[in-house]
Amino acid sequence: MGSDEAGPPGYQISHRHTTPSPPIDGTRLADQPTVPADKPSFCPPRFLYPSNGFDIGASGSLRGDNASGRGGVAGAWAFELGWVTLVRNPDTIPHDGSVRLREYLALLQSRRWLVVLMVAAVVAATVLFSLQQTPLYESQAEVLVKPLDASTTATQVLPPNLETERKLVTSQAIAERAARQLESDEEPRDLLENLSVSVATSTEILEIRYVDPAPETAQRGAQAFADGYLSYRRDQVIDDIEATSKAIQRRISGRSNRLAEINEEIESLETNDPESEELVDLESDAAALETQIAVLQQEAIDATPSDLAVGRIVGPAALPLEPSSPDYVRNILIALVLGLALGVGLVFLLDRLDDRLRGREDLEMRLAAPVLALIPRAASWRRPKKAVLVTLADPHSPATEAYKTLRTAVQHVALQRDAKVFLITSALAGEGKSATTANLGVALAQAGKRTMLVSGDLRRPRLHEFFDGVADPGLTDVLERDMNPWSVTLKPSASDNLHLLPSGDMVPNPAELLERDEMTRLLSALRDTSDFVLVDSAPLLPVADAVTLAALADGVIFVADVETSTRSAVEGAVKQLRHVDAVVVGAVLNNLDTAGRGYYGDYAYEGYAPQPASRRSRKAPGHRLIRR
Repeated sequence: MGSDEAGPPGYQISHRHTTPSPPIDGTRLADQPTVPADKPSFCPPRFLYPSNGFDIGASGSLRGDNASGRGGVAGAWAFELGWVTLVRNPDTIPHDGSVRLREYLALLQSRRWLVVLMVAAVVAATVLFSLQQTPLYESQAEVLVKPLDASTTATQVLPPNLETERKLVTSQAIAERAARQLESDEEPRDLLENLSVSVATSTEILEIRYVDPAPETAQRGAQAFADGYLSYRRDQVIDDIEATSKAIQRRISGRSNRLAEINEEIESLETNDPESEELVDLESDAAALETQIAVLQQEAIDATPSDLAVGRIVGPAALPLEPSSPDYVRNILIALVLGLALGVGLVFLLDRLDDRLRGREDLEMRLAAPVLALIPRAASWRRPKKAVLVTLADPHSPATEAYKTLRTAVQHVALQRDAKVFLITSALAGEGKSATTANLGVALAQAGKRTMLVSGDLRRPRLHEFFDGVADPGLTDVLERDMNPWSVTLKPSASDNLHLLPSGDMVPNPAELLERDEMTRLLSALRDTSDFVLVDSAPLLPVADAVTLAALADGVIFVADVETSTRSAVEGAVKQLRHVDAVVVGAVLNNLDTAGRGYYGDYAYEGYAPQPASRRSRKAPGHRLIRR
């Protein structure tokens, strides 16, 4: 067998074992079974999963609390079944970054209409809100602020504090001046609600904006606040100059009075005592006072500049032609971004709240067993009113090939464990266990295996419906009335190797009936006369029937539906099986959407499957039941 042989989806058959394989580091394997001389040697089934702390036994089951399987390369499974090793194809081994991105993109793709709906709703609400708003016009005036003298000398100049000037424009004093210029009946504080002031970057220019439903009022308002600011600032400068001039005049007056007194004293001394030393001192004081008075007079002149410009309007307010608010383009762009963010957030929130299985890796991790087959979605594989065998109705379909893959895996498990009796069950009803049992039975029979199907679901039996049979008499009659099982066994005409034991008449105590020793003896008898015994049971969680049968079976095949099965249900079912030490040999994942590329890679099955010319008109082979 070559290394490229087919295995379960996502796996390839690596090699057959001709000698027992040695234990793998870090795993605990049971003693290898003795191999008859006339058969090829094989090793116990085992998972190859690095650093995960699993306890792996010869049963092929995987036990341990560390079921996350995050050690080593994510998803790098290898499962040895008998004399072949199933290895995950390298192309399907996910890497943390790429697999997460693919999962996120697949999630958004699956719920893209929710994102579209959220974006549309936010945009529609934004447009409706914008249309209901009153259009507002905005006019802007630009004022260049000039620096002021720091003192009475023209050599000291302070740059304007533009933040202070911006605050000044929005003050009550400026608003009162603007109101007078506008001759408005509104209160000054009401005018301030329509005003906004900013500083142009890296300049000394104030940008004064005024908004109003009327464009003319917006223009006049911006201009009025600009004029009011300049007039207020000019008045402040004038007041400062006047105050400075008055102070200088007071100082000049004081020194002039003192100079007059000194001059009188000098005249008196010149008349009475011209040689007095005091006269010399007084003349010196008089000269100093004259100098001080001259300096103060110059300061008074400097404090009254010829140009009192404190700023100027470099951009007069213009009449706005288009409303500035609402800005439909900006609002729609914001709505698009907000709607997209809300839509994506809602998708991920719903995903977090969604308890459904995420696919093959999720099921393998929670079940601690490999997925033996992925059954693609088909219109007829599970119907509430009519059960159809896809393996007979459409033998060239992807679903039929998937059941053949399951057949191969089950045969290897049976060879490895010397197992014949397999319980096929699920966590809840409607996940495809009966369809799996029927189609797997047909696939095994087509391979020449003597296969017995047992309808062990005594509450809502459906297995007989796939073969157009009746449920009564059957299993309950064998257990209660000690009837010969072969006397009530049905034989589908489609295969000589397939037999069906129906459920029988409804009983009030199905769980207790299945616990009888007669059930153990029946399975033992069927094991001796069949290559495979497939028992279809009730779901695990609602009733105890499946747990009872799981303890009697050689292995359990767990069936899940990718659309309806939940993580919590799978975990609950696993706990039920652990209570009776049942061995889960593998799982079947039903109802996969093969339109995507997440499960079957880049190649569609239809490219390789034979396509009969009369496929559309082909009828399903007959499978009438014959009572033995």
